[in-house]
Parts: sequence; C-alpha cells; structure tokens
Amino acid sequence: MGLAASQARFLAITARKANCEYKSMAYAQDKLEISRQLTNATADYQDALNSTKLVWNASGSETAVTDLSYNVMMSPSALNGYDPYLIVDPATGKVVLNDVYKKVMEDVEPKILSDGSQPGLQSDGTPYQYSKAGRDAFIDSLVKNGLLASSMGDLVKGMDYVKDAGLGAEPLDKTASNAMTLPNLIQYFNNREYGIDLNQILTTTDKDNKSTAPKYSSERKASEGWTLTENGTIQSGFKNAKDFNIATLLKKDVVLTANNMSREDFGAQVANIITLMAESLGYNSNEAKALYTDTKSQDALRAAYDATMLKFSNSSAVDAGGTKNTAGQYSNTLEKANDYNAITYSKGKDNTKCAVSLTNILSTFLTNYAQALEGYECGYSSKKEVKDSVSVTEDPSYYYIVNNTGSIASETDMLIADFYNIMYNNICSNGWTTIEGADINDQDYLRHALKNGQLFISSLNSDGYYYQGAYTDNGYIEEVTDNDAIAVAEAEYTKLKTQLDYKEERIDLQMKNLDLEISALSTEYDTVKSLISKGVEKTFTMFGS
Repeated sequence: MGLAASQARFLAITARKANCEYKSMAYAQDKLEISRQLTNATADYQDALNSTKLVWNASGSETAVTDLSYNVMMSPSALNGYDPYLIVDPATGKVVLNDVYKKVMEDVEPKILSDGSQPGLQSDGTPYQYSKAGRDAFIDSLVKNGLLASSMGDLVKGMDYVKDAGLGAEPLDKTASNAMTLPNLIQYFNNREYGIDLNQILTTTDKDNKSTAPKYSSERKASEGWTLTENGTIQSGFKNAKDFNIATLLKKDVVLTANNMSREDFGAQVANIITLMAESLGYNSNEAKALYTDTKSQDALRAAYDATMLKFSNSSAVDAGGTKNTAGQYSNTLEKANDYNAITYSKGKDNTKCAVSLTNILSTFLTNYAQALEGYECGYSSKKEVKDSVSVTEDPSYYYIVNNTGSIASETDMLIADFYNIMYNNICSNGWTTIEGADINDQDYLRHALKNGQLFISSLNSDGYYYQGAYTDNGYIEEVTDNDAIAVAEAEYTKLKTQLDYKEERIDLQMKNLDLEISALSTEYDTVKSLISKGVEKTFTMFGS
C-alpha cells in the first residue's frame, strides 16, 4: 500500500508541476502581449505628437484664428470677408452641401436639381436659371430653413441680382469690413480721427464760481484744476481730438485727476468721457463706424455702454485713503486709479482729489463689449479691481471686427446679397451634391477630407471667377499643431500605460508565486521519486531472497 500511495502522490505532483509550468508559460505570453501593447501605444503617442489640424485665420496674417468649419466658409460674415468658400467634389466640381443646404435645394421652387438646372420657364418664357426670380426662390428657401432671417431675406431680394457674380463679374470691394487683433486695432484707430476732445467737456471754476476753460499745468497751481498723465508723466495740456484718441488709450496708461472737485461733479465729467469714448467706437451711430458692423454689434455696444457707466459711477467710487503731502498733493489717488476699474478719490479737510484711468475705462468697455457679443462663457470679465479682471485687451489672440466706411443699410446688405448671389450662381453653374454616409459638419471629417484631397475648396479669384484647389492654395486656411489631439493622446497613453504597468506587476507577482510553488513541487517530486525507487528496490530484494 505504501508503494501505491507514493506512486499516486508522484503522479499528482507531476500533474501539479506541469500545470504550474503551463501557467508560467501563459503568464510569459501575457507579458509579451503587454510589451506589444505598450510598444504600439508608444508609437501611436509619437504619431500624435506630430498631429496637425486646419484652422481658419480670420485676418489672413495675424495670430487670431478660429476653428475651421463648414459654417465659417458657407455663412456670410467678416471672418470670410463676405465671400463664400465653397466645399467642392474635386472629381465633378459640384458644390458639396450639408443636410441643411440639401433641404434648401429640395425646398426651392422651382427646384435646383443636382446638375444645377432649374426646370421650367418664367412668365416671360425665359429660364429661371441665372434669373432674379430663381435667386429670390433660393433666398426664400434659405429663410424657410433658418439660414437667413426673414427681414434680411426681404432686404436681399430687394437688391439687384448680379447674374455674373462669381462667374467673371468684377469682384465687389469688401475691404470695408475687417477682422483684426489688438496691434492692428491700434493702428486702425491711429489712422482715423476717432478722438476724445476733453476740451469740449472738462471745465473748472473761477473765484466767482463760474465755469471756465480747463486749466493746464503751465497756468495753474498744483492744487487746482485738472491733470492728465500718460504713463505717469504729467502732460502740459489736454490734447486735441486728432491726437488724443482711442489708440492713445490702448497704448498708454492715461489717468485724469482733478483737485478741489466733488465726486459728484467729477463723476458727471467721467460720464461725459464714457459717452464720447463709446461714440468713437460706434455707439449710437447711424452709420457703420469702428466696432459697429451690424445690429448685433450695436446691441453689444449699448450693453457695454450701460455696464461701463455703472462701473464708473459715483456709487462705485473707491476711497484711495490718501493724505495731503507737503507739496499740497494727495498721495495714492493717482496710483490707485490704475488699480481699479472705478473712480478713486481722497478726501481732505477742505477739498477732494478725484482720479480715473481712461485706459481702464476703455479696457472695461471693450471687455463688456466682447462679453455682450459672445456671452458670459467667453471668459472675459471686468471686476472692480484690475487684478481680478480678465480683460479682452490682455488677450493677444482676440480679433475685433471693425467697419471702415459705409452705412449699415447699404454696406452689410450689399455684402450679404453678393455672398448669396455668388453661391447661387456657382450652384447653378456646377451643380450640387452630398456625401453619402458622412457628416460634412463634423470638423474632424472636414479636416481629414481636405488634407487627404477628398474635398477641395473653390474660392474667388481676382479675375472674378471661382477656381477649385487644395486647401493649401487658400490664404485663410492654415495647418497648425493640434494641441487638443496631443493632449487627448497623452491622456490615453498615460491611462493605458498605468493599466499595463498594474497588470504587469500582478503577473510578476503571480509568476513569483508560481516559481515558489514549482520549486516546492520539484523538491517534493524528488523526495517521492526517491521513496518510490527505494520501495521498488526493497520489493525486489524481498522477493529475490
């Protein structure tokens, strides 16, 4: 019985040992698979570091960019200069439409077929194609599908139809509308007399308490009248409107102070300055001017005006806490003015000194304007203390849309009408199509399709015709490093590497336990084998005798 038990034990140990060795081999294969996965993940991450994306450069040469999208190219705006940039099929030249524009084509009466034709004749027997009636039907369908406001549609239909627009007609001069970053905005204002004539509003009083013209440093004592400083340097007098303009306030820290004046009187003068400043930026104007380019921008200017008035009202004034020094001047008041988006003041025994940063007023106005245009989620804000604010003038990538000349009624409507004239004519000339199974609105798909040459862009040339070409032929589209894709790839790589490292550590622990078990089994294997051998030897010895 002892020999049989040893043999059974031997077989069990052999089976367990073989099973452990099999598991060890399986774990080794798992480690090889982890190594392959990590190698592939590393390769993918390295590829992602070279990822690029296509962006739309609004100014053509500045750093202000926006995401490239179908709507940026196919909706009239200052971003595209009010010229459509048509996505086309390079094989057929047909204009590629998204689902909304496809619905527009289906709702046009008479319909615009995929080859661009409009079957049927007008009452005078002429074809609809390249006719005002056909264009107006296209506009009506745009309104029906929510791509154009009804009032704007009526205005566009009321304007002339140019049947050669985009088909050889002399391109419309659209330089009146521009998108520009802060340095260009400063140059824009520097070249125009958008001035603030302080001489028109600032007054002081004589000994009989009668209003007189402002007193300058050269003709007054230090304790009376107004003081204007630029970057801390007192100016000899108030500059005229031609020299002292919006550009000055954007380039320098300009502070206005007043001695011997109540906060109420000073606040009234500040309100007048804000009004002049707002009007210089296009507020309350009947014509396109500065930041006034359309109804939305005028609404934003009104909102910015109201918010800035409230910010620099007497009720929001800040006590600078200064005291009169030996020179008869108040300390802190001037210095504190640069720290606050508010009026600052120091009250002495007999009089009060007030100050306000005109540069901070302008920065606050522009920040409120950007916030009104883009919503509170834009991230810009103007707080009482400058250090707590996120001013739009501190963002070098923000672009401002400005108008150079022309009235709103004639300019904007003309640009939008020309935009849709061009689009209508090109669709009639080349036809239209959609992409089966793909969403042209998806930015990733659009970028890849343009990069790979699956889609081309057709744009207006100086000769008045539209020509199709690769995205590299378009001056507004740039290929830049895709930081978002790199960040996503890095996060995915880090997550996968953490998972694989954890898995590998577990396998290493399991393999270590198996090695210990195999070692123990090997020892027991040798012991049982020896017992069996001795048992067999004794048996043969016993029966042999």
